[in-house]
Amino acid sequence: MQWKDMVRKLEGLLEELTQAAAGPPGESARVPTDSEKEADRWVRKYVRSQSVALPSMEVVSLLLARATYAATFARLAPRQDAELSTSKAADVVEILMVDLWHGCFRKNWLKSEQSRKEPVRAMQPLVQMHSRYFQEPERGQADLWN
Repeated sequence: MQWKDMVRKLEGLLEELTQAAAGPPGESARVPTDSEKEADRWVRKYVRSQSVALPSMEVVSLLLARATYAATFARLAPRQDAELSTSKAADVVEILMVDLWHGCFRKNWLKSEQSRKEPVRAMQPLVQMHSRYFQEPERGQADLWN
């Protein structure tokens, strides 16, 4: 398997999770108590098996964020033609979606989520309209841009 094949698989996962998140909420047998841990477990199962049932919608939204970061990061890799064994590709996906998620991606995602939830405040103009910069120079006075 080449690196670019792994990226395609991540992009496929991203599409599946996007469709699952957009679809009607399914009934889940149980609601996870810790969505992050449940997402970690799901990723580990996903990379090591042929088929895994989708988790609850709360976990799907976390997995969608993780897959987005992982696919973006993987696309930026310099050697797309690098050969990987299947087990190594599974390790890389696990590193991207679990280790790097907790190490740095999650922090950025939380900041992004928080900024979307904050009410938009009216921006105060940088220079007040009554400022001298907007006044015509008096006769004989040097222009302010000089």
